[in-house]
Amino acid sequence: MNKVKRIYIFGLSASGKTSLAKVLSKKLKIKVYSLDDISWKRKWTERFPEKIQKERLEKIYTKPKWIIEGVHTYDWIKPVIAKADKVIFLNIPKLTLIKRALKRAEKNKRKNTLYQKLRLIYWILKFGARDYRAHKKNSKEFIEIRNIKQLNEFLKSLK
Repeated sequence: MNKVKRIYIFGLSASGKTSLAKVLSKKLKIKVYSLDDISWKRKWTERFPEKIQKERLEKIYTKPKWIIEGVHTYDWIKPVIAKADKVIFLNIPKLTLIKRALKRAEKNKRKNTLYQKLRLIYWILKFGARDYRAHKKNSKEFIEIRNIKQLNEFLKSLK
């Protein structure tokens, strides 16, 4: 993993993308960038125009080192996948994701209404592996992690 300088981590909401990115960032001393920060003007209510999203993302993926994490499958992500040394797909079971999302929502009771919880569950149920596996053919190295055991094995392999 020493030669790895560019990592893209993706998966559904509550799959552990941000947590994994933080662990890798600390271990590899590489800055993390969130696609949510690149695409949303106001979290989950107003997006930047696609042209601005592409420009903001290009400023990051043209750097020599980065970890980018997010849930997005849009075409503007393709250059990130092409440049990444490793593409990590967190393909966690949907029931686990729903439990995690609801647990996370309980921690932020003031910010999470019933509508927001249901909306998050809807997105988890709507999308799945078929929406993300297309990234595999465009990546140099594709790693699919389906559970905590595989995640722990992957993290141990980095030593």
